[in-house]
Amino acid sequence: MKYIFSIFLAVWCFASCMSDSLIILDDVESYVYDEPDSALQMLSMIDSETLSRKRDKALYALLYSIALDKCYIDVASDSLISPAVDYYKSKGRPEYRMRMWYQYGRVLYNSQQYSSAVISYMKAVEIAERSNEYMLLGLANRGIAECYAKTYDLNESLKYLERAYDDFVLADAMKLPIDIPTMDIVKGDLRSHSIGCASIVAKVIRDDFMI
Repeated sequence: MKYIFSIFLAVWCFASCMSDSLIILDDVESYVYDEPDSALQMLSMIDSETLSRKRDKALYALLYSIALDKCYIDVASDSLISPAVDYYKSKGRPEYRMRMWYQYGRVLYNSQQYSSAVISYMKAVEIAERSNEYMLLGLANRGIAECYAKTYDLNESLKYLERAYDDFVLADAMKLPIDIPTMDIVKGDLRSHSIGCASIVAKVIRDDFMI
């Protein structure tokens, strides 16, 4: 009887831990980009061994990779993100596959595998273009530009920097890391004459820089 009770208690504890971990994952996903330091702290509380499903392990790996990257902690080993790569490369929602390919590109870039990083970023770009995810599209194109810069292919680097710039403009209403009051205005260049003029000046300066 004691043996059966011990098994039941162990199963109950495992199920409880797994439930708590899934609650944390769902919560962290909502703020990982805005508060990566808090996300990292919460994710560190999860024992990945309590995640039995591949889908949950993949999400944990993806969110942890995003949090580290957003906290400017460079990761050059693919051991953390591997469960996400293995799972999302053939299944899962497009937004998860897109994020995975971008984060995997970051890891490959940090490990100086620039050609492989470009391929991974390109896969992120392909998905982002279909879903009009301009912010991630800009990040991926910027990542490609950085890879080409590292291999001294400056023409390709400038080409993808220009694409990244255009993507960031289309992303619109970006949050600026400044300590003064700001207002997010979608399509501001169409609604405000001054914003439209500033956009033109910025593009002229960009074009002058690229010549």
